[in-house]
Amino acid sequence: MYPSEVIFPGNSNYTSESQHYWSATCYASPDCVFTPSTAEQVSAAVKVLVKLNATFAVRGGGGHMPIPLYANTNGGVLIAPTALNTLQLSGDQKSLAIGPGNHWGAVYKYLEPYGLIVVGGRVGTVGVPGLLLGGGVSFYASQYGWASSNVISYEIVLANGTIATASATENPDLFWALRGGGNSFGIVTLFTVKTYPSPQVCVGDITFDRSHKTEFLDATANYANHGALDAKSATVPAVVVGSTSYYLLILFYDGSDCQPAAFSNYSTISTLSNNGYGNATTLGNYASESLFPPGRRELFRTVGGLATRETLQIMNDVVVSTAEQFVGTIDGFTVTAAFQTITKDMLQASASAGGTPQNVDINNAPYFWVALTYEWLNASDDEMLHTSADGAISNITEQLTAAGLHSSFLYMNDAGADQNVFQNYGSDSLSKLKSVRDSVDPNRVFTDLMPGGWKFADL
Repeated sequence: MYPSEVIFPGNSNYTSESQHYWSATCYASPDCVFTPSTAEQVSAAVKVLVKLNATFAVRGGGGHMPIPLYANTNGGVLIAPTALNTLQLSGDQKSLAIGPGNHWGAVYKYLEPYGLIVVGGRVGTVGVPGLLLGGGVSFYASQYGWASSNVISYEIVLANGTIATASATENPDLFWALRGGGNSFGIVTLFTVKTYPSPQVCVGDITFDRSHKTEFLDATANYANHGALDAKSATVPAVVVGSTSYYLLILFYDGSDCQPAAFSNYSTISTLSNNGYGNATTLGNYASESLFPPGRRELFRTVGGLATRETLQIMNDVVVSTAEQFVGTIDGFTVTAAFQTITKDMLQASASAGGTPQNVDINNAPYFWVALTYEWLNASDDEMLHTSADGAISNITEQLTAAGLHSSFLYMNDAGADQNVFQNYGSDSLSKLKSVRDSVDPNRVFTDLMPGGWKFADL
């Protein structure tokens, strides 16, 4: 069946498809790789895999999640969506059909001549399906909510091979579940998403010496509670600890005004470098830059807290003290902790668009969600660094809890394998997700035969 779409070990492209991931921790050895170009081919593959009771995995367009075997498999079949790369703007230019083989940089470049954007990833090499099925935080979040809140419809292959549509009017419960419920429902073969005008943006990154810690954390707390009220603005402030250590600030503004009042508190801090911020450009130009070289080993963890200055202090100090002990002793070691601001506007926009499974408490917003990333080179250091990251998250959680500042929600796309993602969606959302899964996949094909990813079957 479809022999030209099946790649075996030793064939051309086997290595490039089975190692199409940001992190070397995700490299694996499937028995073969299937590269479908149509939903019908995906449907046929699912039917065969179910008949044979064969294990399989599905990779997204970017492969950014660094958890081993979450989107790859040793043995079994890897379904790689490389050829499912549709990009088709609607006649009225109000929506874009996106195949799951795309990454966000390609999407933004496609829309650039039209002066349009979609709500997607902030890093161009992130794949489309992983971001959207986990919810998706974007530069446009305060205007339009979760990226998944802007999906109009999903074309999805179900466990019995049916090619279905999920939208607000067709299979609405499945539509809701796909807006952040992960990969337990089927294989999405097409996302149709809303477009918005955004012909010019200001975006770039600035670095600061770590001696400016107090000013940087002050400005970050001020932005979260005041500057972020300008919904066209977004920031990604971070601390980086490695062979060189510094504070990093990604600034974004939807429009050509590159000096909005929202960022005024940062403007008084002396900078180390400025990579592109200050002149209007396009999101496509910015997203074309690769921030992460392939082949390194990575891990993710996340933790959240109320957006206060004390929260930032705790997060920053734990990360820095934990990471510094490895600098100079672990080959290629770098830790980045991004303090993401999650605004009330973002959560309200998502609720207004029909809601999502995440069920984040809007009343306590804004929040800081840490996206903690470790990078290193050698597999021999894996266990020690995973233990370190777990210890850092545990320490932050304990201190935030003691101070009454902890937020229990964990964002799937930044989480580690052992973090309890779905338990923090709330009992009502979790119950509904299970009900939807049972209705579309009663035999648990996308839970048992495709075990990669967060599952809620046994919760």
